[in-house]
Amino acid sequence: MALNFSEKDNSVIVNFSGKLSGLVTDELNEVLHNKIDEGKTKVIAVLSDVSFITSTGLGALISGYTTMKNAGGDFVLANLNKWSVGLLSKTKLDSVFKQYPTIEEALKNEQSS
Repeated sequence: MALNFSEKDNSVIVNFSGKLSGLVTDELNEVLHNKIDEGKTKVIAVLSDVSFITSTGLGALISGYTTMKNAGGDFVLANLNKWSVGLLSKTKLDSVFKQYPTIEEALKNEQSS
């Protein structure tokens, strides 16, 4: 699993690639807390290059979501592949996470919220 962080329009973009497991939890939480300290509380998690998500990987996403919500921000998903969409639907997490088809769409909608 690889994480790549970037920023655009005052949002943090997290690109996940490979197998998403709980191994990313510590790194993700550390970066998110640093971004909160910098005043950045809008996160877009990009899942288009994720090949598999374990239960602990779902936990990492939920942890990121909770961290940003507790800071008054948001943690949304973008560029989900069909597999990720199906998993979120089966686990009912599609009702928790806002989902956008593209990063640009997420940026546009999150700037107005």
